[in-house]
Amino acid sequence: MIFKVLDKFPLRTVLILPFVLQIAGGVGLVGYLSFKNGQKAVNNLASQLMSEVSLRVEQNLQVYLKTPHQINQSKLDAVKLGMLKMEDLYPWEKYLWRQVQLYPYINFTSVTNVRGDYRSGEQMSNGLLMINAIEQSIRKNFYAYNTDKDGNRTSVATVVKFSDPRQHSTYKEAVKSGKPTWSSVYVSFLEPTLIVSALQPVYDDRARLEGVLGAALRLDLIGRFLNSLRIGKSGQAFIIDRQGTLLATSTSEQPFRTVNNEKQLFKATESSNLFTRYTAKYLQSQADRFHQISSQQEVLEFDINGKEQFLKVLPFQDGKGLEWSIVVVVPKADFTEQIDANTRTAIILCLAALAVALIIGIMTSKWVTDRSCA
Repeated sequence: MIFKVLDKFPLRTVLILPFVLQIAGGVGLVGYLSFKNGQKAVNNLASQLMSEVSLRVEQNLQVYLKTPHQINQSKLDAVKLGMLKMEDLYPWEKYLWRQVQLYPYINFTSVTNVRGDYRSGEQMSNGLLMINAIEQSIRKNFYAYNTDKDGNRTSVATVVKFSDPRQHSTYKEAVKSGKPTWSSVYVSFLEPTLIVSALQPVYDDRARLEGVLGAALRLDLIGRFLNSLRIGKSGQAFIIDRQGTLLATSTSEQPFRTVNNEKQLFKATESSNLFTRYTAKYLQSQADRFHQISSQQEVLEFDINGKEQFLKVLPFQDGKGLEWSIVVVVPKADFTEQIDANTRTAIILCLAALAVALIIGIMTSKWVTDRSCA
């Protein structure tokens, strides 16, 4: 049957056709395998990079978040050993002033007693050291004092209307928990940064509440760490809580806004950054609540304005109440650019080989037919 069909074609065509079909099939197979291997390499590279980034963030969070509770434990030990007393907070001032200098990630370290008196040692981002105080028996406002080189108060730096620290959410959360826990995230009184405080309620030998110890972590330092990461060419990372509130980001965006002279947190879906906003909306679209998808650790794919993105979500919990999610998003183009170039080069070389083979086949068949005719 095949030979009858071939009899209808000139000898030159019969000689060239099988040769060309074999070469074309080989070239097509090589091109297809190059494309598939390129896609596989892109996915493997994306998974590897995003896993490394998310694990680095997780490891650093573990270091950041361990320190505040260690600080509270050292203060609790001082109380239990009788070195400091919860009913007299004046001796705490220099203790807290010195303590805050030992930990660069800590914004302030504090103590509040059941009478509503408060003290904290605070280190500002510019390096200034402050002593903060609220004294219910004298004046109920929050006073921030400048200090000298020995930790003594010098002048009043700031006064904030704040009548009773026992009404603050941090105090209430500590008392409700009855054990070491974390506060809700809030905005610092004195600086433009989010704060989360490690909390430790203090009880006497009869299990009566004496007050609450606190150590506050600046979340802008976590943002700086995220910003220092190289996430592909244009990828980014951010951290959200269980409700989807933006806590820290690798971009320059501040994770709070001022509304009617009040600083407020906002959800990642309301971010002014396109990648953050669309990524958060995609996550939200997958479930009614962020925490329902936070257990997923595989690399997901979605698109922003028609451009494909890789996404990885890593849950973070510390056993003391924190439930955060580390989100890493990278444009697929960051990975495919070089691999696509290599694939194009391979295809061009295959086509060139096909062209050369075709020319050689034509010349060979011409030579054979010419010899036959002769």
